Amino acid sequence: MSGKLEGSAIFLVILMMLFITVEITDASTTYNVGDGNDWTLGVSNWPSGKNFKAGDVLVSNLKTLAAAQRADLHLLALRNR
Repeated sequence: MSGKLEGSAIFLVILMMLFITVEITDASTTYNVGDGNDWTLGVSNWPSGKNFKAGDVLVSNLKTLAAAQRADLHLLALRNR
């Protein structure tokens, strides 16, 4: 009888750990960097009002990011003339 109780207790502990893991995973938030504006000017204010936490996912449009970096380099070149 004792072996059955130990097996049941171990099963319940594993089941509780699974529920906790699923709950933590569901609590994460996916953010699109820059919201609808992607990486346009003013993205430095984008994080304002957001409460980031471990497990959150940040998504960015790399094509737009590359274009923003090129634009920044162009502006830097113009300033240094």
